[in-house]
Amino acid sequence: KTKQNNVAHTYATGGNYIVCATAYKRCGKHTSCKQLQVTVGIEDIIQSTVSIYPNPFTGLLTIEGAAAATKISLMNMLGQQVYNGVLSSNKETINTSNMPAGNYILHLTDAAGQRKSIKLTKD
Repeated sequence: KTKQNNVAHTYATGGNYIVCATAYKRCGKHTSCKQLQVTVGIEDIIQSTVSIYPNPFTGLLTIEGAAAATKISLMNMLGQQVYNGVLSSNKETINTSNMPAGNYILHLTDAAGQRKSIKLTKD
């Protein structure tokens, strides 16, 4: 049996996977399995009816064309949520002046649970 302390695996597609790890000891072995949801890359499935501008942005970010009640989540590149909210109309502006420059991922989730994501840059 090969000793590997830092095992990594790259997934070609996102989805739900069952991942198992086995630890071997003198007295036997122990296997632990968990179900993981894997996201691969950045989904660029924003419909042509949705506009997010400007990109890159500085202080104000506008989302136009998404249905009211769409959930908004803005994540930094560490995976931390820096903004969340719900659209009350089909055109909304978010004040991002308190956020540092860098790359962000904007997730839009509609009432049917369809999620759309786009990479944004703040100057």
